[in-house]
Amino acid sequence: MGVLVVFSPSAPFLPAQALLMDPSTYNGADRGAYRWSQTHQDLDVQVIVPETVVSSGDLEVIIKTDSLMVRHGEHVLVSGALKHPVRDKESFWTLLPGQHVHVQLEKARPRWWTSLLEGEPAADVPAREVPLEELRSEEAMVVEKLRWQDLEKRRRRAERADRGEVMLERPD
Repeated sequence: MGVLVVFSPSAPFLPAQALLMDPSTYNGADRGAYRWSQTHQDLDVQVIVPETVVSSGDLEVIIKTDSLMVRHGEHVLVSGALKHPVRDKESFWTLLPGQHVHVQLEKARPRWWTSLLEGEPAADVPAREVPLEELRSEEAMVVEKLRWQDLEKRRRRAERADRGEVMLERPD
């Protein structure tokens, strides 16, 4: 079975390796009891639960600005201080019975996290490009201006080349 990759000019470029990664740990890590992934603005945490957990009433999930705790009865599944603040009122959780709790956290400030909880090893999170739609409007306008300037520069260079002109460029 092959992998079908469809190119869309509006989609952000993703290396082929990223297409094969586990989405539950994309830009995050697998910590055994839980897995986490992230975008520039959100975190997704999957906390493994026993097969006997079939109702949200079987769990206690506490999301605070600076911490996360998931407990089943007396057994704490995950508990700790978050690496950075989140918007607790914008965060929520759902249960996939007998499998995991999915906790969706909205970051207080868009940024890449190297770990979910304080004290855990840093995940291998390489520098990532941020999709244009995730930038603030002022930042997006600057990026669009730079794109337009680069496009114009390339167009002028191509026109000169078509006319046989040679131009020495100044180093930036």
